[in-house]
Amino acid sequence: LGCPVFTKDGTTNSLDGTPVFSSDDQRELRGIPGINPPIHYHSLVVQSGPASQGYRVARHREFVIFRALAVVPELLVAYRRE
Repeated sequence: LGCPVFTKDGTTNSLDGTPVFSSDDQRELRGIPGINPPIHYHSLVVQSGPASQGYRVARHREFVIFRALAVVPELLVAYRRE
């Protein structure tokens, strides 16, 4: 996942409250603070939890990678919950 940014609501960083996207179209993650030259976060991890605490995902964490070239599918694991 490289250097991920964590969020519970899909729009703000869980650690410091800053926006996770660099623009309103939400096509690219914002830059990592304090890095020169500027580098954008590599992935978005949406944490799960109760909606009463501001979480938008209730059951499972979501891992989002915005650049197709950054994904190399080598293994697929599937399971069925019983």
